Order: sequence, then structure tokens, then C-alpha cells
Amino acid sequence: MHVSKFKKSYITTELSSSSFNITQLDRLFDYLGKYGGLELDPEFQRGKVWTDEQCTKYIEGILEEKMMNKDLYFNWDFEEDGINHPTYCVDGLQRLTAAIKFNNGEIKPFGYSIHDLEGLKSMRYSFNVYVNKLKTYENVVSWYLSLNDTGIAHTKEDLDKAREVLLKELKRKVVALESKEDNIK
Repeated sequence: MHVSKFKKSYITTELSSSSFNITQLDRLFDYLGKYGGLELDPEFQRGKVWTDEQCTKYIEGILEEKMMNKDLYFNWDFEEDGINHPTYCVDGLQRLTAAIKFNNGEIKPFGYSIHDLEGLKSMRYSFNVYVNKLKTYENVVSWYLSLNDTGIAHTKEDLDKAREVLLKELKRKVVALESKEDNIK
């Protein structure tokens, strides 16, 4: 188990890690969604923005055994304030989308389908899957921002969208606390 602290000291993470082969995504999805479901594109994510060409180039990089980013970050499902949250994809949606499209035959790197390439050494490529155990939606969205607030791959609009979700969640918590206080009085 890996324990690290991110930008905000109140976010302590317990990351567990596993590896999943790029051609066995069904195993990954079963593993991550077995308890409370799996949300690959939560509202704080920027959405699927890679074009088919970008997805193809990513898979081609894998097949050429280039050093491609192969990390995927998720947060386990949890219950908070009576809300059941699924396992969220926090980082790696574009890479995962490329792999899904490759597995589904929607993209063909170098003009080849996944079946044409079976047996290649590079087809044993595995994603490093890190799963956190944050117990509040606020912390999950804050973690997403910490991972992506470098200005490299996300636009200001992408990050502003996640900040709006975080603000909405904080407002929801304030209303819930005020409601509890009113019930106590």
C-alpha cells in the first residue's frame, strides 16, 4: 500500500495498485465496478476529448513499445450523506477510451485490428491501475484537480468545470449541515 499526501494536507490517500492487460478491459471493469458500480466519465471530468486519430496514435505508441503514460487513477465507491457514489475514474479517461476503442475495433493502429495483432509482445501491455479510498466527493474532485491543475493537458475551461462541480458539492454540504442544525433546534 502506498500512502502519500497531495497538495491539500487534508487529502491523505491510500493508493492500491494492480496491472491489467490492455486487451482484458472487461476484467478491469469487473474489478472496479463489482460493489457500487463504475463511472468512467463523472461530471467533473472533461469528457472524452481525444479524436480517433489521437486514440490511434496512443495505441500505435504502445505497439511500438514507446514510453507511453499507462497510469489510470480511480477512487473506490463510497457512501456519503446517504448518497451512494460509484467507483470514479479520476484520471486516465483518454487513455482508457483509446484502449476501449481499440478493443472494440473502432480504431485500427497502422491499419490493423486487435485480432490482426494478437501474439505481438506489445499486446501484453498493461495499465497501471491505482485505486484510492477517499470517502468524500469533495476530496475526489479535489484530487482530480490536484492531478490535472498543471495546465499541460487540460484547458482552463476543463478545470473550471471541475471547480464548479466542487463548489456545487460544497454548497450541498452547507445546506445539509444547516438542515441538520435546524432539526437539532
